[in-house]
Amino acid sequence: MSIDLAKFSGSVEAVVPILRGRGWYKGRRFQLRAPNGWYLASLGSRVQKLRRATPIEIRKATKNLETLRGYSYGAEIIPLNFSDVKFRYGFAESVPVHFLEAQPWTIVKCVNWHKEPIFIEVDRRASYKVLNEVRKRFEEERDLSELKGVTPELRYLYILHSLQRDNFRAGAALEKLKLAEAEREKRAEQFKQTFSQRIKSIIENAGGHLKQFYLRGESNLIVVWEVGGQTLKTLIDPDMKVQDLGYCTEDKKQSKHSLTSAVLLAETFQKEGSLFITRE
Repeated sequence: MSIDLAKFSGSVEAVVPILRGRGWYKGRRFQLRAPNGWYLASLGSRVQKLRRATPIEIRKATKNLETLRGYSYGAEIIPLNFSDVKFRYGFAESVPVHFLEAQPWTIVKCVNWHKEPIFIEVDRRASYKVLNEVRKRFEEERDLSELKGVTPELRYLYILHSLQRDNFRAGAALEKLKLAEAEREKRAEQFKQTFSQRIKSIIENAGGHLKQFYLRGESNLIVVWEVGGQTLKTLIDPDMKVQDLGYCTEDKKQSKHSLTSAVLLAETFQKEGSLFITRE
C-alpha cells in the first residue's frame, strides 16, 4: 500500500486573519509579512499571501465559528450581554477588537480567533430600533428616562459617548467662567495640550468649524468639520496626519496634507464650485 505524500506536502488555500505578522490555521502556526487583516493565503511548505480576502470569503471562513456581537465604540465593542461574554470568554464590559473599522452606533460581529477577538462585519440584520432611539437621545442631549428596552449595555454605551462629548466641551465651558486671568491662562494652557482642543484649534484657525470626532479602527480618527455650509469627514492618524481628506483632489497622496491645508483647500474648491465630497 503506497502513501500519497502529496496529500501531506501539498499546499492549501485558506482565508486567515494575520495579526502582528502571525497566523493560525487548523493547529498550524505560521508567520507572514503583511499588515493586520484578513487574507487569502497559500499554506504549504511555504506560506504565501495571495491577496486580501473579500467580505464573502471572510463570512464563509467563519460561518461555523461562535460569534461575539456588540456595539462598536472606536477599536472596542460593548457586548450585547455583559454576563454572557464574561462567562464564555472572560472579557469585561468592553472588548478590544482587531481590524474594527465600523461607524459609531452600529452592531458588529466578531469571532474569538484563538483568544483574539477579530472583526468580521457589521450586523445589518440586527434590530436597531432601541439603539437608534438611544443615539437620537444622545444627539438631542436627552436622558434615557422612560425609554423602554434600554439594557445596561446600551446605557453604558450612552455614557461613554456622553463622557467623550463632555470632555470636548470642557474647554469651551472653561472660557466662560469668571476666573482670575492667571488661573484662566493656566487652565486654558493645560486644555490646549489635550488632543481634542488641538484638533479644534487647528480647524477653527484655518476657518472651519469642528463638529465632532470619533475613533475609526484601533487608533485613527474621523474628524467631522464644516466649512462654507458643507460638512466633511477627514480621516487622520494619531499624529494628526491626514490619511483621507474626505473630498476629491488631484493629489495622489493625500497624506501630504494637514488638517490646516484640508480646510484651506476645501475653501478654495468651494470658491471654484468644485468641492466634491467622497466620504459620507
